[in-house]
Amino acid sequence: MNRSALLAALLCPMAASVLTLGGCSQIPRPTASVTGARIEGLTLDEARVVFDVKIDNPYAVGLPMVGLDYALASGGSEFLTGDAALSGEVPADGSRTIQIPARVAFGPLGNVLQSARPGKLVPYRADLGLTFDPPIISERRVATNFDGQIPIPSVPEVSVQEIRWTSLSLSSVSGTMKVRLKNTAEYRYRIGSMNYSLDLSGQRVTSAATSNTLNLAPGASGDLSIGVSFSATSLGMAFLNTLTTASASYRLQGAASVTTDFGPVTIPFDASGQASMFN
Repeated sequence: MNRSALLAALLCPMAASVLTLGGCSQIPRPTASVTGARIEGLTLDEARVVFDVKIDNPYAVGLPMVGLDYALASGGSEFLTGDAALSGEVPADGSRTIQIPARVAFGPLGNVLQSARPGKLVPYRADLGLTFDPPIISERRVATNFDGQIPIPSVPEVSVQEIRWTSLSLSSVSGTMKVRLKNTAEYRYRIGSMNYSLDLSGQRVTSAATSNTLNLAPGASGDLSIGVSFSATSLGMAFLNTLTTASASYRLQGAASVTTDFGPVTIPFDASGQASMFN
């Protein structure tokens, strides 16, 4: 038996029929399907979408992989394309799952889609192609697709509602700060740990972190109670007196660790205004 006949026999489940009829009436095809997709590396600027693609090889020999290509579109508008070479093979009569990453930058995305703004969920369709080099027959491309959503993070609205002082002296100032946060996204936010610095009346008084958590539905607001303590010795009595007034200017800046249904993201914030003071 020559090499071509041997490979044909390997491709057809019924080798005897191949030899009798002189060939396969229908050579089986490899198939591909998306078994999952996830968001990795979510930031205010971009998202990395990773597709898990399962490849099934019906042949009795290994199936060499050659390359991949992808195109992402929303509402009929294509906003991302790419391709890459592949190596390795899918085992004979077996399957293999590979990962196809696609980096979506929100700036260019907004240039294509007017609806792609901070806080929005962008629906998309991904058309994925995998190219193989099967035995006997020529190079073949197998296509699959997937529908999903890409979240564009937005900075929550942050404000200091009030500070209630329990101790006011040059050596020790302490109290509780009520911080209000509003979720400006179309999807749920869970505010986790938060690093921050607080300025009062133009003076930096503390830099600290809190592990208080807050669950916010889309568009919802909630309050965090954060303990504040510092020494006013270097700030002087004039500054201390400003804390006994009805209100004082503040600046609260830092970064919050936010968990979404699509993955975690760190979101910076910088808020200023007038906060009510209570002794």
